[in-house]
Amino acid sequence: MTIMKKILYSIFAFAVLLPMTASAATFSFSPNAGSFVVGNTFSVAVYANPSAGEEITVAKLSSAFSSDTLEVISFTQSSGWMSPVVAQFDSLDNVGGVFEKMAGFPARVTASRQFGTLTLKAKSVGVATITAKNDSMMLDTANVNKFVASAGANFSIVAPAPIPVFAPEPVVAPVSAPVETHDTVAPIIPVEPEEEVVEDVADDAQQGATTTPQEEGGVSQGQIAAAASSVDGTNSNNFWYYILAIAAILGGILAWRKWGK
Repeated sequence: MTIMKKILYSIFAFAVLLPMTASAATFSFSPNAGSFVVGNTFSVAVYANPSAGEEITVAKLSSAFSSDTLEVISFTQSSGWMSPVVAQFDSLDNVGGVFEKMAGFPARVTASRQFGTLTLKAKSVGVATITAKNDSMMLDTANVNKFVASAGANFSIVAPAPIPVFAPEPVVAPVSAPVETHDTVAPIIPVEPEEEVVEDVADDAQQGATTTPQEEGGVSQGQIAAAASSVDGTNSNNFWYYILAIAAILGGILAWRKWGK
């Protein structure tokens, strides 16, 4: 009896584990690790991954993320997926850190296919995680949920590098080269006496002022005066010649009378 119970328990456990083993559809994130700076945004692709031989028609991502270090900015659905008309299955809570999105794929997903793209913003320094929660779904053609627990993503949010502060360079006043000075002696220029020039100018002015109409005829009064002076000198000299000649004659006469008799 004890052996029989053990066999039955083994069969039950195998029956329970068989569908779980066969159901291996997962969600994955790319990149699933990395370092991002506070204030920057980055993108994370979400993939739906059915097991071999499975055909997924509907997928629902129910994810949890670190709301203290991450913020979901938007989600872009990949081509081929169709969102339900009623958006009651979609939600975003950046305070509680929950994001949910459902979409169908009429052509059936038989291999890994991108489900969409999350745009995230790094909020503060720390560790940020994204995981697919257990209420996520991967429904096959028979509406059987094939989803199993999936590996999430882990990111490191770091502070931005400090902006270097450069001290202003001191302003240095330009230094002029010393000016060489040389003692120079101005050349002494001899100055001619100005009296003669003044006298010449005065004489010229006087001569010009004493010009008479007779000069127009060719003889000036100056020339007449010079001639008169010359004549007076000549007459004075001739007078002494006459006196000497008369004295000589008289002396000869007296000598003849004395010695001639």
